[in-house]
Amino acid sequence: PANGSTFPAFATTLTAQASVPGGLVAIVEFYANDTFVGADTTPPYASVWEPTATGTYLLTAEATDDASVTRTSDPVTVTVTNSVPAIATSTLPRAALGRLYSAQLSAGGGDGPLSWWLAGGALPEGITLSPAGVLSGTPSALGTSQFTVRVRDSDLFTAAWDEDARALSLTVDPDRSQPGTYGFQPSHDAYLHLIAPPGNRPAGNLPPPMSEGIAFNEDTLVVGKTGAVIRRSYLRFDLSGLGGIVDGAVLVLQNTDTEDRTGTYRIYAGTPTSWSGTDLSAHNAPEPVGAPLASQTAIPGGSTVRFDVSSAVTDNGVYHFILDVEPDGNHHARFSSKEGSAAPVLEVTTIAAPVVTELAPIADSGVYQDQPALNGGALSFMQVNGAANFNKEGFLKFTVSDITGNVVSAKLRLTVVAQPGGTPSSNALVWSNDTTTWTESGINWSNKPTSSILRDTQPHPKAIGGVIEFDVTAAITGDGTYSFQIKGSGPPRVDYATRENANAAYRPKLVLTVQ
Repeated sequence: PANGSTFPAFATTLTAQASVPGGLVAIVEFYANDTFVGADTTPPYASVWEPTATGTYLLTAEATDDASVTRTSDPVTVTVTNSVPAIATSTLPRAALGRLYSAQLSAGGGDGPLSWWLAGGALPEGITLSPAGVLSGTPSALGTSQFTVRVRDSDLFTAAWDEDARALSLTVDPDRSQPGTYGFQPSHDAYLHLIAPPGNRPAGNLPPPMSEGIAFNEDTLVVGKTGAVIRRSYLRFDLSGLGGIVDGAVLVLQNTDTEDRTGTYRIYAGTPTSWSGTDLSAHNAPEPVGAPLASQTAIPGGSTVRFDVSSAVTDNGVYHFILDVEPDGNHHARFSSKEGSAAPVLEVTTIAAPVVTELAPIADSGVYQDQPALNGGALSFMQVNGAANFNKEGFLKFTVSDITGNVVSAKLRLTVVAQPGGTPSSNALVWSNDTTTWTESGINWSNKPTSSILRDTQPHPKAIGGVIEFDVTAAITGDGTYSFQIKGSGPPRVDYATRENANAAYRPKLVLTVQ
């Protein structure tokens, strides 16, 4: 090693150069703090040193020649260190039942490669921990598993302080990646006693044991207003593992009163704050956002209350809700908390994400009123012109297959490649045809299909490269072959690209959105 260098406690090769003018080097011996390390009799002279403690070392090499004359090198000072590993992972992403899971544990410090192992507890069924610190597998049972992992480095020390341990938990949820309705219980809930604004306070003090900002984390969520006291309940939900698109969300609460309750009970979205059921206070409680998401008037005793909160729940994430009562009198109600007999549930319904597919035409061509026998199937453009006696129209045919849902949108896109008659002020119209047997090389004005249903009208684009998009959703009912006819409402002529156009970006497309 170089003089003054620092390195971890790994096996290190010491090397030395030695020669004797007119003689031979018999042996070179290596020393660390005068402790013999090893020897070598042939060049290049080297020996492996394995330090067993941290600290500063003086390394020397002693060469002896064939006349038993010994020479010692200048000492090299090195420092051996020991970097202690420290586990950085504190939480793990949740797993889904029956779906492949993988999470890399991380740690800082340590010398050399780190080795991981399970030191206590049990992993979820189907999950294993590799020596490289990867939790992986396919979980086969629901629930939360508590376990402890340990890590150690690869230096030459074996003391306990060369290792680190961390208690972790891993929750296996139901597989929510497919469309469906899934229930989430709150990760935290509690209710809070608050003092009403000064204008709403009655004379006198708050009745004991109530005081401003006291939180209660028990088996009941209380909502109400009695004199100066406002009771609000707070719920936090952590949504994860949802696939597709959220189509609706309902917060379900179980009323635990035996008597019917009057008043209007309101649910709000809450501002994102850091709180839990044990540390909720007037200082960290979420604040209502906007108008109530939903309300319920006159709650029958022992009933299940459902609040539609769809407008607030859009995707995976953390959601805060606040339940209170309209301050128009003295009203209160009690609901089961997550510690109670019927925990709140946020029911989230998801639907499949839409699939967008672009289809190219299987045939397209132009036809010409003034040349009724002419076919334009080989051209890279189709002419559209609504001029009397000089009509020019385009035809396109598409095959739609393997539709596995509902077609929620179908757009026919064409691109302008020329405007021989100048900037158009007229419109283009798209019709569907009942007949789809025409061919690209055989269609002409004389044998073209008749127009069936007008599907859409759009103004011609004003510039070359402009795109016109027709809504033909109503025409696409499922798998099949579809024919469309493009007409002009009047002159001038506008040319649109066909599937033969050299510019692939200009070619016609039928864009389907299926859900």
